[in-house]
Amino acid sequence: ELARALVAVGDDVWELGDVPAAAARYGEALAAARAAVAGAPDSTAAIRQVGVAEQRLGDAAAETGDWPRAVEHHAASLAVDRELARRAPDDAEIRRDLGTDLSRLGFAQLSQGAAIEALASHREAVRLRAALLADDPLDARAGDDLAESRFEAGRALEALGRTAEAASEIAAAVEQRRALIARDPGNARWRDALASVLATRAEVEAR
Repeated sequence: ELARALVAVGDDVWELGDVPAAAARYGEALAAARAAVAGAPDSTAAIRQVGVAEQRLGDAAAETGDWPRAVEHHAASLAVDRELARRAPDDAEIRRDLGTDLSRLGFAQLSQGAAIEALASHREAVRLRAALLADDPLDARAGDDLAESRFEAGRALEALGRTAEAASEIAAAVEQRRALIARDPGNARWRDALASVLATRAEVEAR
């Protein structure tokens, strides 16, 4: 509970614009979560809080442009969630968390120039999120997540100079975005996301 509370405080501080102070709270949360795991090694809740704190630390590092540290923390969060998924392979929320880990790790990897590693992360996220959407085709969150991962995989392919593959992946993201909007035409965030993906597709296809 202490780790969870410290994460919440960090989130509140971040909302006020003080990312370094938020990161400090997340570091305290990580220490508290690790202490809880040491006292209860089989506690799924305690283990999960380690992953949450690592993810927040990765987010804070990314916000300040510290990409090596962002990669380090997001990789640590991914390792935690892989262990949780091993224990509960049918838990949809844990699988969602894995997708988030992979997406954020891939973004950080690409931001520091590791395009091959970023592509691997995003492609794994695509497979995982596509499976979640197949389990529940009406799950808008899964559809949104899949569109994001396809777009990011396209960005990684573009960075590797694989333009035709990048265009194909981004086109798949466009179709996924359009499918979401068809179900909720008034969703401004999805419409903005589609506009951004369409602009990127045009840039890639022009190369």
